[in-house]
Amino acid sequence: VDEVAKILNQRSVVERAGNELVATDYVDKFKDDFATMATELEKAAETSTNADFNEFLLLQAKALRNMRQVGDVPCVLYGGKEIVHFTVTDKSLVKLVYTPNIYVVDLQIEGREPVKAILKDIQFHPVKDNILHVDFLEITEEKPIIMDVPVKLEGLAVGVKAGGKLGLQLRKLRVKAPYTVIPDRLVIDVTKLAIGKTIKVGELNYEGLEILNAKEAVVCAVRLTRAARGLAAAGEEAASTEEA
Repeated sequence: VDEVAKILNQRSVVERAGNELVATDYVDKFKDDFATMATELEKAAETSTNADFNEFLLLQAKALRNMRQVGDVPCVLYGGKEIVHFTVTDKSLVKLVYTPNIYVVDLQIEGREPVKAILKDIQFHPVKDNILHVDFLEITEEKPIIMDVPVKLEGLAVGVKAGGKLGLQLRKLRVKAPYTVIPDRLVIDVTKLAIGKTIKVGELNYEGLEILNAKEAVVCAVRLTRAARGLAAAGEEAASTEEA
């Protein structure tokens, strides 16, 4: 049984003890690192004069430490009728997190009807780089969602053939659409892009997608490289010498 569910169900104990506000504050902080959160709860227990509330805080702290030891990650699901807190194993998140692709997840939380969701946000430990918390957004086929979608440049630009260098300024574009329309990548054909030319957001058009980035924002450009600039200057100097 989900330890977080156990803890949340025990809020009634705290409410009877007259500490509902404090309990709610701690419950809302489940997105924090387990170890840090457990330490905060233990400190609060030391200063509490209510025996029932003290026991409740220590139970929460113990559950949090146990979840970290077994590799569980706290998650939240929003976008539906209510916000739902739950946990998953860190191993089950690997294919969702360490990939540029966008996946629709069939999320099954014990005691609830299955829903479709996407991974909306993820928090990593600043030093250890392990996953601390994940946000899931419940989705439907009709409701538009906002997502950051990776950009993929396709083709050999004429500017690159002429000695330029192709650069990607915006690696992701923010789009709004039903999830069934949103692709894994936004492909941009750069074949005709010459040296000194750019492709801006306002020039892009994808069926069914609304791009939310500023229209004047540069997505990619072909710049003249230093080596190509040097060759051009040398050529001009040689031509001037021959004329003289």
